[in-house]
Amino acid sequence: MKIDSFVYKSIKDKLSNQKLIGCVFLHFEGDKWGGSITNLTNLIDNGSLNNFDMLAAKIFLCREYSFTYRYDKALEIINEHEKIEQGLKNNNVHNRSLKGFMYHNYAITLGYMGRKESDKRYSLFVSEAEKQYLALNAKNDINLLILHTIDIDTHYDTGLGLPGLIKRYDQLSGSVLDPYEIYFRKGILYLINHIRNGKTTHLSKAVDLLKKAYTDSNNKGYKYYWTASALTVAKYMQTGKNKSYLPERPPWGYKSKAKRFPIILFIVVRALRLTGDEKKAKKLLMGIERRLKILTGYFEDEKYKLFILENYGLVIEEWIQSLFEDVHLQSDKKFLYIIHVNEILQNRFLTEKLTGFLVNKDQLIHTANILKKFSNKRKNTGVLYISCRLKNSKNEDVLYLLKADNVKDNSTYSVHKIDCFQLDDLFNSFRKYFLNNPSSPKKNQDLVLEKYGEILFKDTCLNANKYVTIPNDFALTLPVHMARLNGQYLYENHDIKYLPNLHFSLNKKRKQALQNKTVVYYHSKEKNAVKEAKTIERLLRKEEVKLIADPKLAMFKKTSQNSSRVHIVTHNKDGNIIFKGSIINLDDLCNSLPNNLNSAVFNICKGGKIENQSKYSIMYKSIAHALMLKNTGCIITHTWDLSQEASNVFSNKFYKSNENFSIPKELINKKPSEYGGYMIWGK
Repeated sequence: MKIDSFVYKSIKDKLSNQKLIGCVFLHFEGDKWGGSITNLTNLIDNGSLNNFDMLAAKIFLCREYSFTYRYDKALEIINEHEKIEQGLKNNNVHNRSLKGFMYHNYAITLGYMGRKESDKRYSLFVSEAEKQYLALNAKNDINLLILHTIDIDTHYDTGLGLPGLIKRYDQLSGSVLDPYEIYFRKGILYLINHIRNGKTTHLSKAVDLLKKAYTDSNNKGYKYYWTASALTVAKYMQTGKNKSYLPERPPWGYKSKAKRFPIILFIVVRALRLTGDEKKAKKLLMGIERRLKILTGYFEDEKYKLFILENYGLVIEEWIQSLFEDVHLQSDKKFLYIIHVNEILQNRFLTEKLTGFLVNKDQLIHTANILKKFSNKRKNTGVLYISCRLKNSKNEDVLYLLKADNVKDNSTYSVHKIDCFQLDDLFNSFRKYFLNNPSSPKKNQDLVLEKYGEILFKDTCLNANKYVTIPNDFALTLPVHMARLNGQYLYENHDIKYLPNLHFSLNKKRKQALQNKTVVYYHSKEKNAVKEAKTIERLLRKEEVKLIADPKLAMFKKTSQNSSRVHIVTHNKDGNIIFKGSIINLDDLCNSLPNNLNSAVFNICKGGKIENQSKYSIMYKSIAHALMLKNTGCIITHTWDLSQEASNVFSNKFYKSNENFSIPKELINKKPSEYGGYMIWGK
């Protein structure tokens, strides 16, 4: 962005070293990102710079690192800010300028690496930069600081929403910034918000603002190309007709610079796809996984990783959509590639913790290898894989069901689009007849489940007896096995188990427990809980069974060690297990259990509730997920309320069958609301 910056001129005028001046010019005025890293590093290392030049070199190097995604290196320099400030004690014009510039750029760097809210220095640095700029009466630089902080806010769920972000631009009144910069940014904001919420008024404003930016831009460089891309996308969404605003010859830097800004990257990719240039779009998409691997690898904290992955969410969506729409891809390739891309996000953190998602020499996901290993462990088993929810080019909510009746036979691979409008309508009925009124007639509940089967399997059939299902979206609440086809529940004819993602099929081997021991924890004042505990003791009479009534957390920790199985039957309220005289948080309970359990059964209401910390299911929080991280072989939970009778029936079947578990046929005539929330997770 070209701006008459008093601060930059003041810094440049003070610099002595000609090579450094050249680096600074190339970076700031020439807009060449990353081209001076080697030269700046050499200048710093040889020790020939004076104090001011040395400090300026470090600050510009940090900026270069930030623009080229070297967040680890950038943070190393940011962490020296106090030392740099000490070198600028004298509050003359040049020192103030460099201090303000430092705090400005350090703040924005922290913002782009996901630390706006988690690192107190972000707001501190913004405040310090503003303080120095005010002392210098550097109005243009103040406006630029405001503009950059608005850019940062667009990447966070700040609570401001679109109106709040748009209002922030009012702070730029009287600005000498190029009007293009404002039109472009506002237009992008309205366009992205239309994509997210479908408001036509937002789309109209996006088109109007982007037209102004397109017309007012004297710069025929990469930003002009970005504007043309955004206008191409917006007009298509408004009219349904493809009209390209893209120049015939793309300018230098339009791709490399777009990669720094995921929203821009998404817009450029979609514009290329809309104008028929799938080849260029594909090239941009193919580098994303490697980039995300590098970025997420810099720091271990999950907030940082979550920020990075979520920011690329729209790009991942577009990638999946491009694969589905690719007429040249055979069904089996489409199946593999869509799973590959979805796994980049799908429970990514869990994968890294447990198995590592890197399975080929290139350190990238290799779905074919995963499925090969999967099939070696599970013969004659199919896969039902539900993708994340995404927006297609018509702004419709869709997800994809990927089906393999036999993992070893790629001729059974298929991909099916599911209309989320129908799913959302189904959810309203599910909530009405299952959650709000579980005593509703069985026929009404079955109609909901029949509709569920129609939506999921309208253009395919299930030809395997066993399926491993990777659920997503609505399927995390209403299990797939409860769908009805041809007047029957799926579980009547198919054995369906669940995994968070395919990588869990490659989980490390579990160590055998020191002894074959089952521990049952139950509520002593609940007749059915006592009955269930006694039933398990009777069924496992040849093994060691320990019944523990009304345990406290310390008792869980003590008694579950070296056990092979744990079984819990009691009440659950708001994520707390309730026994007589004790209340235990579910998270604390899971943390207290040992690694490598054969099984963990939670016969409690709503114990299987899954909380998604991200739209893209990067990290789910639930009992099942927590215990899979502990390498538990089989976890049984219930998504909604569970009847006491069903709980007893399940336990009886589970232990009679030696953990070869399936839903008991005895429950077929019962209302699905009483038992249908069971989900069986694990290997």
